[in-house]
Amino acid sequence: MSEKSTNHKGTDRTTPAADSPTPPPPPPPTTTWNRLPKWLQEMITFFWELVRRIFTMIRSLFFLVVDTVTMVLPSSALTSRRDDETYIRELREELTGVIENLPLEPEQKNVIFKNWLPQLIWTNGRANRERNANELIRWWQIILGVLIPVFTTPVAFGIAQTTGTAEAAGNPSSLGVTGVQIGAVMGVFVAVLTALAQFRRPEDRWRHYRILAENYLMELWDFITLSNEAYKETKTHSESFPIFNQRMTRLRRDDVNAFFSEVTSRTMDMDEMKKQITDLKGFLITLKEDGKPGADKDTAG
Repeated sequence: MSEKSTNHKGTDRTTPAADSPTPPPPPPPTTTWNRLPKWLQEMITFFWELVRRIFTMIRSLFFLVVDTVTMVLPSSALTSRRDDETYIRELREELTGVIENLPLEPEQKNVIFKNWLPQLIWTNGRANRERNANELIRWWQIILGVLIPVFTTPVAFGIAQTTGTAEAAGNPSSLGVTGVQIGAVMGVFVAVLTALAQFRRPEDRWRHYRILAENYLMELWDFITLSNEAYKETKTHSESFPIFNQRMTRLRRDDVNAFFSEVTSRTMDMDEMKKQITDLKGFLITLKEDGKPGADKDTAG
């Protein structure tokens, strides 16, 4: 069935005959899964894939909720005051190091260090403060505005009218706090926040200071790199400094005019404040009438 052949070194090697059959592959190992019927294997595979998809969907929804809450939280909840101070300190150190290496006269550097750099740093800090104030006021307005109907309409939401007991009914001083009273306190808090927001205008102030801080920073970097059109006619930083000082002064002058003509002029006047107080009084009177013990009986009758 086999023949011998001799290679060039004189050694013999045996070659298989052409008609020898190929040995069959070894049988697969027998496992518990292979012993199951095919219909049962398909059913288990189907349910396993279904469970895997359900867990994947639940995980996706969980991360969606977490990411949503993280994205809509106020900036003060994500970045602490220390983070803002660290950023401002690093910005000051970076700009100080760059300005120190510029070929400027000592008097020119002194103007930047004593005038424009502190103005830039102060504006940045003020913008962060107004941003935090605006977001916190808005957040409390939204949360309390949603919770007020829950406490002022307890029947619709399945909340008891009072936490007091039947024994305490004869003693008004021992009665528990009602949902209407909690709603009234929340309403007062929302009214105060709304009045403060209209009086201080933190959103307008934040936009104003942020735009001014960015303008200061861009102008300073344009002067450092001499990349603005205004510095094309000059060759050195010493020659460009009067132009830079003039442009920064113009920014400050425009800032003062814009602040007193746009930001402070839109603050709430006395008539608007009186309207807020009148609306608050009407709201409290409505809550007081709705919270009377006989109100529900009269309605039912």
